[in-house]
Amino acid sequence: MSKQKAAANRLLCESGLLDELSRYGNVHIVGSYSMNLMVWNDLDIDVENEAIALNHIHEILKFILDRFSPVWFEGKQQVHGDTRKNEGQ
Repeated sequence: MSKQKAAANRLLCESGLLDELSRYGNVHIVGSYSMNLMVWNDLDIDVENEAIALNHIHEILKFILDRFSPVWFEGKQQVHGDTRKNEGQ
């Protein structure tokens, strides 16, 4: 196991990050971690929850920012299908 993956395991488990994220949905550790190819301290995590509320996203962000003080943080929302009605047709 690489030093980066060992550090990622500590971050996920010992810091409570994995437990915290699990409160909001199914957690998937993806990217180089899942393929055992970590060479940088970069961890990609997806939290699967099709009905997550915006305030829950804010709670996750607060936990991460307060606990870790990251240099870089990126969050994205993936939309599963377009549920908007065609207006004017």
